[in-house]
Amino acid sequence: MKIMIVAPYFYPKIGGMENYAYNIAKGLKEEYNWEIVVITSNHEEKKYKEKKINGIKIYLLPRWFKISNTPINPLWFFQIKRIIKNERPDIINANTPVPFISDIAARVCGDLPFILTYHAASLYKYKNPIFNILIFLYKILIERNTIKKARIIIVVSEFIKIKSSKNLRKKMYVIYNSISEKDILPKTKIKVKNNKIIFLASLDKAHSWKGLDDIIEAVKWYVQNFNENIELLIVGDGDYKKHYKKVVEKLKIGQYVKFVGAKFGEDKYNLLRKAKILLTYPKTANDAFPTVFLEAWASLVPIISSNIGPIPHIVDDRKNGYLVKPDSPKELAEGIYNLIQNNKLRNKLIINGLYKVRDFTWNKQTIKTKEIIMGVLNEK
Repeated sequence: MKIMIVAPYFYPKIGGMENYAYNIAKGLKEEYNWEIVVITSNHEEKKYKEKKINGIKIYLLPRWFKISNTPINPLWFFQIKRIIKNERPDIINANTPVPFISDIAARVCGDLPFILTYHAASLYKYKNPIFNILIFLYKILIERNTIKKARIIIVVSEFIKIKSSKNLRKKMYVIYNSISEKDILPKTKIKVKNNKIIFLASLDKAHSWKGLDDIIEAVKWYVQNFNENIELLIVGDGDYKKHYKKVVEKLKIGQYVKFVGAKFGEDKYNLLRKAKILLTYPKTANDAFPTVFLEAWASLVPIISSNIGPIPHIVDDRKNGYLVKPDSPKELAEGIYNLIQNNKLRNKLIINGLYKVRDFTWNKQTIKTKEIIMGVLNEK
């Protein structure tokens, strides 16, 4: 069995979609000995490369330029077509909604079975009407045909399925973002004495919708109104980092905010496990299923997030997470204070989160993916 995975970015680039595509590919390779071929963009340099990671063959195609987070090269049409002809896969699985590369794969795959994995609840940008007009045109002129070509659409949360049309839901299957079983801590008594809160995400401008500006403002509000020490750890890197540092400087809260850079693997988990609260505060419904929720639940860390889009479909408020109104630094600060002060509630969120995360392991999602792919192939 040979499956070709097409994605705008792939491991070792860090991100939710990249992590998802890599772990599914790795699982299919290790558990079923399937041959995996990946076509992706070369995000580090503008040249063609081939390499192997854990037995997975990866074609890295050079981009000409990038619009927002979308790598683009018109020559990919011919390059992907040639690679498909040479590799002769049994099925193609494209990952979207970052435009272009998945749309090309749909148009050059010929009679090969084509399935689509859809990772976002929305493409639309926060307070960007001009860009949103372009997205609307893309969706009706290009993406619609890509979706039509797909035999099956895999989505990463129930929210995407619920928001889709009735006809589209008929060919949708949910395979969640997940986590490695080894990263789930055993149930232990939780004792965190510090007041460290942590934010984990890319600091690129394209991800500003994740709400770090509001989180920084919430820290300012917290310090002014509750007269208590707090430390915000910002874990991540990107082209908007200087902007966030200027915001911290302008608000004069440098002593309460620490930028620690991008951290991966055990370094990331070591920071997360020492935190009292994980903050996510998206302004839009873009992120269909934030993997960071799973990382926090697995690390015995309670979550505070905005009550927006797919989030209330994933997090049960006051059961395994704490939801607050979006776009309100004041309400976020109050939520942080309430959770820090209420040990009983914190422990309840931690224990329930630990129970929930055990349903979201890559092993379980790999089994589901394999069954879906075999079902498509048996229909040929």
